[in-house]
Amino acid sequence: MNPYDFGTFHFMFKCDELTNEEFIQNKGYKKLNHNQLGELAEIYFYIRLRLRQLSDLVEPKNDKEKEIQKQVNSKEIVNLTFTNFIKKNFNIDEKYHSKILKPIVDSLDD
Repeated sequence: MNPYDFGTFHFMFKCDELTNEEFIQNKGYKKLNHNQLGELAEIYFYIRLRLRQLSDLVEPKNDKEKEIQKQVNSKEIVNLTFTNFIKKNFNIDEKYHSKILKPIVDSLDD
């Protein structure tokens, strides 16, 4: 599935708005770096839960939308939303993105 399919992109955009409100506005996260794994993990889990909630709130109208709904909380979409969010909001070099994601995602598999 193309993660930029309109339906998935809509969920990602909405999740980005909610995450921005929660962590930038409410919690005041301004300058994170790649060493702050606890804070980054909190953002990752929030994005994961929010994407699921946003997806579950929508009643799919057709088979294509049902498929989008199944895929929107996949690991790839969550990772992409998270990566886009930290790239846009924090001064974290892109070379650290996979290093940040790996321990967070690995912790989900335990």
